[in-house]
Amino acid sequence: MISQGLVLGSQGMLGNDIMRQFSRSGLKILAPSHTELDITKYGTLRDFFEIHRPSWVINCVAKHDLQSCEIDFDNAMRINSEAVENLSELCLTFNAYFIHISTDYVFNGLKGSQYNELDITDPVNNYGYSKRAGEILALNRNPKACVVRVAALFGAALSRDKGNFCFVDRMKSKLLAGEEFEVNCDQIISPTSTFEVAWQLEKLIEFQPAGIVHCAGNGFTTWYNLTLEIAKNISVSASKVKMVESLQVPKDGINRPLNSSLENKRLSEFNLNLMRDWEIALRFYLKKDPLLNN
Repeated sequence: MISQGLVLGSQGMLGNDIMRQFSRSGLKILAPSHTELDITKYGTLRDFFEIHRPSWVINCVAKHDLQSCEIDFDNAMRINSEAVENLSELCLTFNAYFIHISTDYVFNGLKGSQYNELDITDPVNNYGYSKRAGEILALNRNPKACVVRVAALFGAALSRDKGNFCFVDRMKSKLLAGEEFEVNCDQIISPTSTFEVAWQLEKLIEFQPAGIVHCAGNGFTTWYNLTLEIAKNISVSASKVKMVESLQVPKDGINRPLNSSLENKRLSEFNLNLMRDWEIALRFYLKKDPLLNN
């Protein structure tokens, strides 16, 4: 295992679990904060690479608040696309393996089954557009780069861009409080544990595949059925949870794919798939036992 690398976005939901998992494995990790290293400043980035010369880089930095991306598309492109292109180019120049974290929202949601890595991208909102642009530029600049698409993440740390905790924890809180609330019942997703993604990324660094790789919880469900599964795991009633279809959700002007579930096709082909069924990952997450007793 390569022993030193750079994790960008280490204080976010996914980055937090990458740091926890990689530290357990004894890896030396460079993890500068945004104030210490602004990835949108090429000169600063290049100087950092010159000094530290990381063996691998994982980029978790993203502008992923949907409303913010709609309001300020230029900033979304600057962070999700232009900075990614620069990172990918620098990784090639300095011989560092580059992993860029992308999203299920690069798809339009019209496919009748799970999306695999060969499916055509066709985003329906600015966030998806900016992330797709980042994917294309990363791979064009660096043929050794790996774009890792994740989906419907849940993890213990705060989402720094959105400023809130994950869907699983928010629903758990509502269920325990006995609140009555509505949850979307027709958007199909692949719930994904950030700890399991971190675990999988460690394996990818070891084998260093190039191209696009899906890394999501195995299987698919809806936000409503995910909420019912949360209720079952914490032994509370879900009788106050009401189903609501996408067309009934108050309009915020943002389109979302109705189906953004992902199939880990390439991971399975490489015999590298460590991701578990989303129900299993959820159960261990709610038990606060992310090591999964492997």
